[in-house]
Order: sequence, then structure tokens, then C-alpha cells
Amino acid sequence: MLRTGCQQHQPGEMSETEAVPDTPVEETPNAEEPLNDEGKLYVGNLAFKTTEDGLREAFGSHGEITFARVISDRDSGRSRGFGFVTFAEKDEAQLAIDALNETELDGRTIRVNFAQPRDPNAPRPPRRSYRGRGRGRGFRGGRARGENGGEGAAAAPES
Repeated sequence: MLRTGCQQHQPGEMSETEAVPDTPVEETPNAEEPLNDEGKLYVGNLAFKTTEDGLREAFGSHGEITFARVISDRDSGRSRGFGFVTFAEKDEAQLAIDALNETELDGRTIRVNFAQPRDPNAPRPPRRSYRGRGRGRGFRGGRARGENGGEGAAAAPES
């Protein structure tokens, strides 16, 4: 009989890799998304050079920030000029609005207000596509076509 190194278990036994059914599984929050949207602020008219660290620095003195994001274009990677900051408490977010709305950050006057939830039924603009823009047609160069149907240099005149 060939042995492959796998252990055989008796009915009712559990292997070391199986989960214990009585152990509660904790859901770990996604580091990119806040759990609470009550303290989520929209920050508009950002300079293209503003970073997430810059947002945290500007808003951090008004409360505990749980999330900060500058939204960038998915194709170019360049900032789209707005972002979001989420505070742990809604009253801290209100203090930040009162203190920072219509103030200057990185040379631009920013707009700060509570973020509105996105309407899931709202139409979204289509992704940009390069189809039909003259790309992908293959090689279009070559010899110049003259009187001789593209045979290169003109042939000597027949006599």
C-alpha cells in the first residue's frame, strides 16, 4: 500500500486545518471603506497636488479621522479634484465643516460638506474606449504610389 503523507481521521475527529465550529468569526473591516457614513465629508475643489496625507493633516486637528481618500481618474491616475474624509463622530465632522469650508488648501478654496449617498439607480457615464478612433488598423505606411501603381522608382521610358 502506498502512503502519501496524508493522515487518516476517524469519524468525529477534526484535522488541525479545519475550523472549530464554536469559534465566532470576526469580520474585519475593509481598510478602504469606513463602517459609519454619518461622519463622511465631501471635500471639493481640491488642487491636483493634494494627497490623502494632506487631507489627513488639514482635517486631523478637528477630530479622529477613520478614512481619507483623494479620488483619482482610473485611466490617467490624476486627481479628479475631490475627495472624502470620514470622522469617527458626526459632531467632529460638523466642526470640520464649520472650520474648513471655503478655506484655502494647497492654493485652492475648498468646499466641505456632508457627503450625499450615491444613488444606485443613477446612470453612470460609460468608460472611455479607444475603439473607432483609428487605432488597431495595422501598418499603413509603405512606398509612395505613383503612376506605376506603387512599383517604387519610375521605370525607364520605353522606346
